[in-house]
Amino acid sequence: MALALLSLCWDAVADVEVCYDKPWCRDILLPNLCGQMFDNTNVSEACPLECESCAAHSNDLFVVVIMINVAPQDFARRRAIRATLAKQYGHARITGKGDHGGELTLKMTHFFAVGTPSQRWDADSGSNMTRAQLIAGLKNESHAHKDLAHLLIEDGVQMTAKARRRCMHCLPGDSGKSHHLFAWAYRRYKNRAHVIMKQDDDTFVDWSVAAPRLFNGLELPLRRYAFGARHHKEYTDGRVCPAGALYGLSLDVAQYVVESIKPRVFFEDLEACNWLVAVENGTGGSVNRERLVPCTESSSQNYWVHGKELKQLAHYQQCANPEGCHGKCNKQFAMHTQAV
Repeated sequence: MALALLSLCWDAVADVEVCYDKPWCRDILLPNLCGQMFDNTNVSEACPLECESCAAHSNDLFVVVIMINVAPQDFARRRAIRATLAKQYGHARITGKGDHGGELTLKMTHFFAVGTPSQRWDADSGSNMTRAQLIAGLKNESHAHKDLAHLLIEDGVQMTAKARRRCMHCLPGDSGKSHHLFAWAYRRYKNRAHVIMKQDDDTFVDWSVAAPRLFNGLELPLRRYAFGARHHKEYTDGRVCPAGALYGLSLDVAQYVVESIKPRVFFEDLEACNWLVAVENGTGGSVNRERLVPCTESSSQNYWVHGKELKQLAHYQQCANPEGCHGKCNKQFAMHTQAV
């Protein structure tokens, strides 16, 4: 079977996932279209990208795809994150058993999830950069770094949920960016990845500490897991929720979300919680939430940090590790199950 071609196109009028003629389209065979692959301390520019004809999981690899949510215009933020990735990934290693009992080797790859610049950009962004200039910059960045995940939704200008629902010029499916980034990662790594993580661009992670906490002791095949930060809210029956700053889904959970739940504009933390409940209701099995880490534990162990300070680019650039950069934890309160 011939491999399909993909491109990252930045034309809002005729923006499709496959194109062949425009010179700025990045038409690359699927196995070569990827970001950096972190294999312990080694960094490689080549990593496996999935397609229908690709092989299934390797027996001893544990692959984590990290989708970093960032606005298309935040070029400086992406440069800062790239500059600190070596610090964030560190010497991350895990223990666990592969499909046939072998020791697991952790591999992680990242993408920056960006949508198409909004058609309202010139009128509403307040930026000195025009939409055409922004698109040109994204094209150049995509070619240079090969780590942009282009989501076919409008992005870059804040819009209320009501306004977005009534937006006549919005792209199809223009809502629920987190849902779209999980879909992008799942469709490209569905035969290779074990976990898809979503990370905010103002979250700093020390994966050498966080990865063992989240992934140690797992056995493949992996079924119905949630990972990452635990939200300060929880349901009255004791079920806990992911926090939007950093959370992940095992591939089977991501598949259910992508294939059975429609994206919508909603508070992300609550929506991710709704996803887990929908998976449990739809499959008849519980999602393991024991690897959703409360803020207090993350703060004491320096797994990651997410807070208003890191929204300042200068502060993020100075953050060599999570210690001393912690945001504040909110008090817990109950959330009723009927809200789902």
